Amino acid sequence: METSIFGGVQRAELRAKLNGALDKTKAFCGRVQERTVAAAKASDVTIRKHPYQSIGAAFGVGMLLGALVLRRRHHS
Repeated sequence: METSIFGGVQRAELRAKLNGALDKTKAFCGRVQERTVAAAKASDVTIRKHPYQSIGAAFGVGMLLGALVLRRRHHS
């Protein structure tokens, strides 16, 4: 019986747990990627349907962020 530095846990058991965690992580990353692609496609459709409203919304968000950055710099 081969033991490791992890308090007598066999390497095979540790490797199996690590592989299980790796598989779960890969599956999670795959789901996140699928959701991200779906959201990007939905955003593209919305922007193409409403280009001027999208430009206006982006402009408004940019103005808001710019005002917040300037305000923070002014108070620092």
